[in-house]
Amino acid sequence: MKDYFYFLKGNFRTVSFGWLLTLLSGFGQTFLMSLYVPEIIRSFSISEGAFGAIYAGCTIAASFIMLSVGHTVDHKPVKKVTAFTVAGLGLS
Repeated sequence: MKDYFYFLKGNFRTVSFGWLLTLLSGFGQTFLMSLYVPEIIRSFSISEGAFGAIYAGCTIAASFIMLSVGHTVDHKPVKKVTAFTVAGLGLS
């Protein structure tokens, strides 16, 4: 357990950055989508099952994208990847 605390103390900025990104992404897909599901279903006149199928398809597509592009983080500077991700999310 001491090694864990030494690791946290020695890598505080990096670990804090990871936790900050994790906590800020928590309100993304799951929470926010749950607020708008009824309105989306009414607006597009689709059933709950159709919405679930679309949502599942998008989730599976996102997992394949993460598997194919995820290695980029290992080969590029974290600041560049983060800036690109934030810019991409802003544009979307």
